[in-house]
Amino acid sequence: MLELAPDDCHVLKRQIETRCRMGLVWEKEGKQTKKMIDTARQRMTTVEGLALLAYYHIAREEFAEGVKILARLTEEHPINPKSWHSYGWGLFHAGQYQKAASAMETAYKLSGEDAQIYRDWCKILQAARQSQQRAKLQGRVTGV
Repeated sequence: MLELAPDDCHVLKRQIETRCRMGLVWEKEGKQTKKMIDTARQRMTTVEGLALLAYYHIAREEFAEGVKILARLTEEHPINPKSWHSYGWGLFHAGQYQKAASAMETAYKLSGEDAQIYRDWCKILQAARQSQQRAKLQGRVTGV
């Protein structure tokens, strides 16, 4: 696909996201994914490029590093809904559901009520609620 549109940042971004979802972040494949991210970061906005780097770390289960990059995005671009949206997803994948929901709420408010951000926020709120219910049940079972 990249051969057909070598200068299209959207194609490159989708390929990187797909590679991360597929777990192509280790060994030779991981090096190729990282090289693609380095290329993308030269061609894209700071927010998009750093978000891809963070997704790479999250796919490698390096959650602290991925979330740290995304937190930096929100500090450097506090009124950009994409930075908050990315941060919310990073927190979600790191299992920090309450913080993720808060970040998504910020993204939604900044976006002017973007439908995709709203759907993602709802998914995270559901996960946060389920996590709270599991914690309560665990507490009852263990007596804590």
